[in-house]
Amino acid sequence: MNKKIIITIFLLVTGFVRSQTPSSFLKTRDSLLLLQNDSVKLDALIKFCKEHGEYEFIAVMDLSKTVFKLADELKLYKRKAKLYNVIGDKLFIKANYQESFRYYYAGYKLADSIKSKYYRAMSAYNLGWQAAIQQKNYKDVVTSMSPLR
Repeated sequence: MNKKIIITIFLLVTGFVRSQTPSSFLKTRDSLLLLQNDSVKLDALIKFCKEHGEYEFIAVMDLSKTVFKLADELKLYKRKAKLYNVIGDKLFIKANYQESFRYYYAGYKLADSIKSKYYRAMSAYNLGWQAAIQQKNYKDVVTSMSPLR
């Protein structure tokens, strides 16, 4: 329990320091990688990947490979499905729609295989939203979802 609190505080502090220098990004990443391999470490690394990437995109993509392996080793497949969506988001923001689609779809397939309704829905939402954006009919999608129609 104390370990979770320490990691949470650590991540909050690093979250407040959004203008991290490349060296502080690397130090934070390295300190997270030194933690004992368990679900807390995996959660911290996924959160770290989610919160970074605009300027550290390549480093986050490299780190994600390690995080995917850790999720497999620990057999924490729901967290792996979450990471697929996080990385899909990073690629989507960079307008790499083909790769983004692959990650969202991999997350969908994994979530479906482990019967996770939440992550299957998250991946399906991301796939649908990406399709709407690419077809430039997102205004129709948003309007159809509006409670005011």
